Amino acid sequence: MSTPPGPAGPALPPPPSTRFPKGGSATRRRPAMIGLAVLLIVGGAAVAGLLAVRIDSREPVLVASHAIAVGQPITADDLAVQRVAGDGLSVLPATTANSLIGSFASQNIPQGRLLDQQMFTSQGFLRKGVVAVGVAIGSGRMPASGLSTGDTVEVVQVVEGKATVLVENAVVSRGPSADASAGGGSFLGGGGSSAGSSNGGIATLIVTPDVAPAVAAASAANQIAVILITRGGS
Repeated sequence: MSTPPGPAGPALPPPPSTRFPKGGSATRRRPAMIGLAVLLIVGGAAVAGLLAVRIDSREPVLVASHAIAVGQPITADDLAVQRVAGDGLSVLPATTANSLIGSFASQNIPQGRLLDQQMFTSQGFLRKGVVAVGVAIGSGRMPASGLSTGDTVEVVQVVEGKATVLVENAVVSRGPSADASAGGGSFLGGGGSSAGSSNGGIATLIVTPDVAPAVAAASAANQIAVILITRGGS
């Protein structure tokens, strides 16, 4: 005799559908992603364009091709061209190079310095109202650091241990062995000695005409000593 079936249990829910509904979130995100990508591409191109314009806007300006000593006459070899962004800079454009040739440096100019008009003057050391006189400076009669172009010195005549000031403010001009490549001026260390020597030598001084004969006479008698007052360009 068979057992009658019991009452039926509660019906189980159908399994969830694995199909994505039409028009779901994945589909809706695609236009937004495409739009963002387009904006990034356009923005990057704009930034690159601005950078290119900025680079192209650099202007050719004049720089010192090597160290230039105060009082040195300017030649084409002293000038070089470099491209820089000239915004807010008082620099000389490369087109003004010819106007600088023949002028004089009013200060010591290091190599690579951007040049401006204040660094130059139309007059050198030798101008109206002054003369150049060569003097022989004996060993130990000038500073141990030597003399540099543009230095201001006091010229003293020394006779038997007694000193007489001949010139209170004389300017050292470029001597026959001057070399501006020494960075900031030519040192007249005497006899080809290196800068920093006090072995003496020949220097050219700029003085007024009234004292020039006395300076020349004292030099001929080997009686000149010089006292450094200020360095050139300082």
